[in-house]
Amino acid sequence: MTVNPAALQRWLICGPELARCISEFESEIEHASYSSSQLHHEEGLTAQTNFKQQVNSLVDVISTFGNPFEDGCPELVVLNTRACANDSVAETVKRVKDLGREQYLKYKNEVLINKTGSIRDTIKRNSLALFRSPEPKLKSKTSQQLAAYRSNTSLFGRLYIANQQHNADPTEFFSHENQPPFFI
Repeated sequence: MTVNPAALQRWLICGPELARCISEFESEIEHASYSSSQLHHEEGLTAQTNFKQQVNSLVDVISTFGNPFEDGCPELVVLNTRACANDSVAETVKRVKDLGREQYLKYKNEVLINKTGSIRDTIKRNSLALFRSPEPKLKSKTSQQLAAYRSNTSLFGRLYIANQQHNADPTEFFSHENQPPFFI
């Protein structure tokens, strides 16, 4: 620095200002008092209270129903009911880590490496079977027939009104079948 006169001149001009900025920064760091807005979202009182409540609830369930890891049960069980989970839920638990890894790698390749996707693109929601997911209900044959009858009634009503407005023959209207009859 002393060899180059231009560098020495810059240091003489900027040096005191840099020293002041550094000392100001260090004093701010030493005396920094974090307000609630500067805390991580899990460091707030509400998050800590919720976490404590959830841990106490887990301890209560384990003390009431026993430790599920000591049972040697090969199935996946719900802690508070000891009911076996569906096979789809067990499969979800087995593959959720791999699914997350696949989605992360896809995002990393598309957005960060290849730059073919935007960072603002929405993330696809996974439809995974969970413990509280209701099983899809299958419609019974009678409920399907009833829905078809209601649809046909509505259709015939509209067609009949249209038929009257055009002065068509009602016997010809009723001679056509909409669909084959259902046998119960």
